[in-house]
Amino acid sequence: MFDQARTLDLAQRSNEVYVQPYPLTAAIGHKTDESVSDSTTKLQSVTEEDKITAAAAQRPGSKQKCFFCGNNAHARRFCPAKDASCHNCVKYSAVDRVFIDKETTRLLTEGIIEPSMSPWRAQVLVTSNERHKKRLVIDYSQTINRYTELDAYPFPNINQMVSDIAKYKVYITLDLRSAYRQIPLREHEKKYTAFEANGSLYQFRLVPFGVTNGAACFQRIIDRLVTENNLEAVFVYIDNITIGGMDQNEHDENLRKTSADI
Repeated sequence: MFDQARTLDLAQRSNEVYVQPYPLTAAIGHKTDESVSDSTTKLQSVTEEDKITAAAAQRPGSKQKCFFCGNNAHARRFCPAKDASCHNCVKYSAVDRVFIDKETTRLLTEGIIEPSMSPWRAQVLVTSNERHKKRLVIDYSQTINRYTELDAYPFPNINQMVSDIAKYKVYITLDLRSAYRQIPLREHEKKYTAFEANGSLYQFRLVPFGVTNGAACFQRIIDRLVTENNLEAVFVYIDNITIGGMDQNEHDENLRKTSADI
C-alpha cells in the first residue's frame, strides 16, 4: 500500500540526489561569487555531497525530480518538504483530551495500534456527527497521503448494482464493523501510519481510516473473497454487503455461505 513512501525512505537513507530550481548555494544560505559566470558558479562552504548534488542537477538531459516537492536537483536535507510531519498542531479542549486518552487506550487494548518510533507524525482530530457522537480521526493529508501513489482499483457502479439487486425478492444488507481494521499491515508499513495523541506517538497495526488507498485496498480484497469462494447473489460496496435470494430459503443459504467464507 505504501510502496512509494517506502521508496522515499530508501532514497533518504542512500543519500539520493534531489533537485531544486535555484542554486545550491542559495539553498544553504551562502552567496555565490558574482564575479564568476553562472556556468562556473563557485560553491562556498559546502560538503562533497553537496558538490555531487549540484553536478547531478546540471547534468545535460537530467530529468530527475525531487520525490518530496517535485522541483529540480537538491539534496534531501535541503528539500522544503523534507520534514513529513504536521506542524500545525491543534489545541484541544479538556473534554477532547480526555476523549483522546480513552480512545487511544481502547485502540491499544484491542491491538489496533501500538507505540511508535516512526519519523512520520500525523495529527489527531476529534469530530462529532449530527447526534454529537465524538469520533477520533487521523489527518494524513500532510504526511503519508502526500507521497502515496494512487491505487486506481475501480469501485462498483452503484446504479448497476441496484439494478442487479432488484431482481431478487429477498435480500439483506450488512454493514461491516471497522472494515479496514480487519486488514493487517506489513511490519515495514506500520511506521507510515504514525500519529501523535496527547504527547505520545502511535502507529497502526491494521489499515487505518484516512489513508489514500484504504478503500481501494479493502474493495480489492473483498472482491477477491467473493470470487474465490464463488459466492452467489452477493454485492459489495466497500464495507456494505448485500446478499439476495429469489426466496427465503435461497437467501438464507447464500447468507450462511457468505458468513462462513468472509
